[in-house]
Amino acid sequence: VFQSTSAEPLLPARFESFLYNEPRHLRSQMGGESTTFCLQNHATGTTDARLSLFGRDGEALSPLRATFGGIEAAPDLPAEALDFFLEAVETWARSRELTGLRLTQWPAAYTPDLAARLDAVLQNRGFQRLLTDQNQHLVVDTHPVETLLHESARRRLRKARQAGFRFERWENPDWAVAHAFIQSARARKGLPLSMSAAELRRLGETFPDAVAVFTVRVSGQEVAALGITIQLNARVLYHFLPADAERFLAYSPTIFLNVGLHDWA
Repeated sequence: VFQSTSAEPLLPARFESFLYNEPRHLRSQMGGESTTFCLQNHATGTTDARLSLFGRDGEALSPLRATFGGIEAAPDLPAEALDFFLEAVETWARSRELTGLRLTQWPAAYTPDLAARLDAVLQNRGFQRLLTDQNQHLVVDTHPVETLLHESARRRLRKARQAGFRFERWENPDWAVAHAFIQSARARKGLPLSMSAAELRRLGETFPDAVAVFTVRVSGQEVAALGITIQLNARVLYHFLPADAERFLAYSPTIFLNVGLHDWA
């Protein structure tokens, strides 16, 4: 196990990496320096696992400020190797007299077999599950996404198409306008918005290759629905903060938005 202040593996990575655990995103989390652990396999010349931790209030956290962080590992990495890796991390935490390790793992749907193996290793080592969130996802393949929709949703999709709705990527978005649209939609539903307009703009400007804004528009340029996406890697597109306009709810524009995102992906 190699420890460093850089999240860049010294040996080629054999695991699937996510944007939130890449050095450039770790630097953006604004909370001091992170410590990264890499499990190196010198028999194969590869890095087989990685975990980056931030210190806060006597604990080690992954992530500090992102949707998730956690352990990335080769999909076939055996439980014994994961256990060896975690033992090294825990030894480091004890040497620093930390009171806890808190990991927020990626959604299990991304790599189900590895997620189940990692969950079992964590629980065997005494980790306790503090929170479980429900993930919703669409598998992108060659089948028309309309076949996955309920008949009532297909009717509303046809209604929106007939009304002239169109899906498009918003190039050079006005981040303040996008934030105001999202804030209005969430306020209508009684949902808080933890990200400020400045933070949303900083996210888009810091990661222009990964963050995009997509809209559903009608009647010229009027926005009926809007979604922020984050491309976590070459395989996963995260739909972040979807929102719709109240006056277009009869058309269910978020269905139109999701169908457009599926086809774009």
